[in-house]
Amino acid sequence: MRITSAAAILSLALIHPALADEPYAASLTGHVIIPAETFIDAPADAPADLKSAGKFTTGKRVDAAGSVMGTSAGRPTGVKLPFKGQPVQGHSGIKRMADGTFWVLTDNGSGSKANSPDSMLYMNRWRMDWAKGTAERVETIFFHDADKKVPFRIAN
Repeated sequence: MRITSAAAILSLALIHPALADEPYAASLTGHVIIPAETFIDAPADAPADLKSAGKFTTGKRVDAAGSVMGTSAGRPTGVKLPFKGQPVQGHSGIKRMADGTFWVLTDNGSGSKANSPDSMLYMNRWRMDWAKGTAERVETIFFHDADKKVPFRIAN
């Protein structure tokens, strides 16, 4: 008799239905907060239009820094766009290194390709002090392909 993967998984789920409900002892021993309004300057050799970000979040270009109230689900956030610099917050990936620092990949910008053409691609290396609740940005690497090694255009 041959059992498919789906049937095997279903069988295990029926045998052990309460595994997800079992208590698991865990405790939060520390956390850090990076303020939402944390920004980094674009590299000196970046195009001028990347010196600020969030210019396209309204559906049309807005260049005046801080002139548009940001919203979340239609509610004002208190944070105004466009930003001077590139936002540090918004992370897509994280990797803990042997020295205790973390490489953090910055997200794609303002939520979609359509409203993020002025969001740069980069990653930061952070040193966290869990006891004090602080984070120190140690290093930033902005992505580019000056030698044209990537077989497609890197877009912001």
